[in-house]
Amino acid sequence: MAPGAMLYTITDVPDLHDWMVSHLDGFPTFERIPDEELEGDAVVEQVRTATEEGKKVARNEGVKLLAVYRRKAD
Repeated sequence: MAPGAMLYTITDVPDLHDWMVSHLDGFPTFERIPDEELEGDAVVEQVRTATEEGKKVARNEGVKLLAVYRRKAD
């Protein structure tokens, strides 16, 4: 990934979300983007609603756990 690129993770499985966050938080190449900075991000809306899995979770009134990271410069 190029520096500045964004990595979007989303799941309805809390253990998987925690695993992804713990590994990405511990990896020095990435920094987590605070949720407040994601307001208005068009990609966030797409990852929540555009996939078949996202639609299924919405139908079942499940939770969608999101974390977004930015690739740091070398």
